[in-house]
Amino acid sequence: MKTKLFFAAAILLAVVAFPALTQEEEAAVAQAGPMPKNTIAIGIRPDLLFLEFINNISLEKREILFGVASWYSRNLTENLSVGGRLGYGMLDNDLYIMQSFSADASVRHGYRNGPGIRFLEGTLGYANVFLRDHEEGREEAFLADFFRLGGKIGQRFEFGRPDGFMLEAALEGALGVRVGDSLNRYSNEPAFGFGRLADFMQNLLAWGLFIGGLHVHLSFGYVF
Repeated sequence: MKTKLFFAAAILLAVVAFPALTQEEEAAVAQAGPMPKNTIAIGIRPDLLFLEFINNISLEKREILFGVASWYSRNLTENLSVGGRLGYGMLDNDLYIMQSFSADASVRHGYRNGPGIRFLEGTLGYANVFLRDHEEGREEAFLADFFRLGGKIGQRFEFGRPDGFMLEAALEGALGVRVGDSLNRYSNEPAFGFGRLADFMQNLLAWGLFIGGLHVHLSFGYVF
């Protein structure tokens, strides 16, 4: 029963995400010519910038929160592409600094709709979270490693054909599975969670902001 429901949901999502082209859209696709093979881009996380803005106003304290990434993709067919992505995120406040590095591989199915491309993407990769306390006189830093599994749905807008710039917006849902123990970088000893520094909120922030949950991505790049 669960399998049937899963396939039904997948079919419904495909129908919603990739409806049939109208005659006008088909004519626009034919006039645009062949799809470029390569895309290079840089991206930001608008959701993190929004949270930073809200926190700085409501909490009335210094906080820096952002996420950036660079990625490349290569079209194998008109609708199928593969790619790789490197990302960095940071949360810095008066108590601690939290940083995350990630590397993902992706497979994307895109469907041209007029001047843009609607797409579904699956990602698999690695991420870590590094946490260091700001308290004076303490030298503690902890590192945790994760496998990441995610999926994206989004829309790309292209300007100029066959080569040109592009703007892409996507919503990602991701899960993270911790690999091994968190380690104290100075003593190399295992620690529960992130060790003495961590409480429930810090673990939740690390997972929700940089590893799993729902993320918003905005990218600008060049297709050729």
